[in-house]
Amino acid sequence: MKKYFFLFFAFVLLLFTSCKKTAVDSTNLKTFQSSINDLESSLNTIKQIKFNEALYILKTFGVEGSDDISKLKALSKLLEGKNIPQILTMADQVAMQNNVDWKSTSPPSLGEMNIFATQSATERDPNEIDASSLSITTTAVAIDSILGPRALQITPRLLDNSGAPISFNGAALETVLEVSSDGTKLLTAKNLMQNNNFKGFTLKFASLPKD
Repeated sequence: MKKYFFLFFAFVLLLFTSCKKTAVDSTNLKTFQSSINDLESSLNTIKQIKFNEALYILKTFGVEGSDDISKLKALSKLLEGKNIPQILTMADQVAMQNNVDWKSTSPPSLGEMNIFATQSATERDPNEIDASSLSITTTAVAIDSILGPRALQITPRLLDNSGAPISFNGAALETVLEVSSDGTKLLTAKNLMQNNNFKGFTLKFASLPKD
């Protein structure tokens, strides 16, 4: 009797294991989260962190949405049927397209991200930076000898009470640049400020409307 019970238990365990997803299922948000959890559980701790960073990059820069739910729905459609290597490759491409200093092959740099819920407080949250003000420096770049500057390098810096730049590292501060004229939005760009050496944004004049 004990022998049969053991065999039955082993069969159930094998059946349960075989049901784990190996690709994203975007039937609905519940199956999407479940399949993401299955993919994540197949990785070691370091790779789990990088996988979640990749998902964060894709959710932040790879899709559009008015709120968190709409972004998750757009992300689920983007990742339908994708496996882990494909997701990491997509995140690399999106990071490169948006000039985000992130690679799937580099060590973890954004911390333990979670696209499905607000991060719970930890002993030290690298995103909790006590800043008093923000400075913005603009520098003319890509200077043509005849036409002059063709772009501006726009660099924001977080400052303390004395006006000195704050030194920090390991953050993932979503930074948005908006260019407007007479109340009309002309351009929007996003990036991640991970430390106080943030390169900022390169605003090419050619990307702005000529009118």
